[in-house]
Amino acid sequence: MATAHKIADDVLLPAAPEVDRSALVPRFHLDLLAHHGLYGLACHDDPRTLWAVAEVLASGCLATTFVWAQHHGAVWALAASGNDALRYTWLHLLCDGERRAGIAIGGIRPPEPSLRARRSGREWRFDGMVPWVTGLGLIDVVLTGAATDDERVVWALLDAVPGPALRIEPLTLIAANASGTVQATFDGYAVDDARVVSIDPYVPPPAHDGGGRFNGSFALGVARRACALMGGSPLDDELDARRRDLDAATDDTMAAARGAASELALRAAARLVVDTGSRAVLAGGHAQRLLREAAFTAVFGTRRAIRDDLLTRLAHRT
Repeated sequence: MATAHKIADDVLLPAAPEVDRSALVPRFHLDLLAHHGLYGLACHDDPRTLWAVAEVLASGCLATTFVWAQHHGAVWALAASGNDALRYTWLHLLCDGERRAGIAIGGIRPPEPSLRARRSGREWRFDGMVPWVTGLGLIDVVLTGAATDDERVVWALLDAVPGPALRIEPLTLIAANASGTVQATFDGYAVDDARVVSIDPYVPPPAHDGGGRFNGSFALGVARRACALMGGSPLDDELDARRRDLDAATDDTMAAARGAASELALRAAARLVVDTGSRAVLAGGHAQRLLREAAFTAVFGTRRAIRDDLLTRLAHRT
């Protein structure tokens, strides 16, 4: 945690305005996180360490943290994989940060899968589209989920290299734009069994799906930095309360905890803009960037239940 705080305050925050204007996060940022062992936190015994580090890093530079965060989904999946050869080859490289991963899970999200997998001889063929893939140009592999016709999901570790069978379209984001986020289109992409992480039954997410505790750290990080830049406000205690709520949330209450954290981020960033005054409208300042980042975290990793809760909170805020 001491290392995360030092990196966030001494490296990420001072560089954040420049990164905000850049095409891609500097590789130096990711190399620094790898050097200090922060790419292996998904295998840590206590997930609260990962949550806390994500919050601190997001308070420094959301774009850098957004790219780094995607990596851990691949680590979790590979650590549980029954493909021994793939796990043996890749897991230590990912945990060391020597190789870096992203995830492409949007192709199996409701209401209908947009990425399909079909068997073709000794391979799988992926066809369709994934609306969001982050880290292109900064990562080596992408954990990709594709739906089969018999209601299974094929998870594979694919090389993050565009080509005739994998076309990408860069997306322009209002915040964290340097994250290398793209839309990916697969056209008969051949996937060898050696790169298949797992094949699992497709289980639709429940109506109360809260999207997980990890994603809640980004809203906390934005709120944390806004509060720090204000030099103390009534929101400090509320930030601590929202963190406790997220840590204690169950599957049934996670959506409400995520909604509350996002609402706080929006309010804290808006208060910082007002507190800063007219200088906040100038490009390059922290206040306007954090306000855009708060809007980003309000929909990043969102689910219907989170959105409904957040909309209710915004409608009833007095």
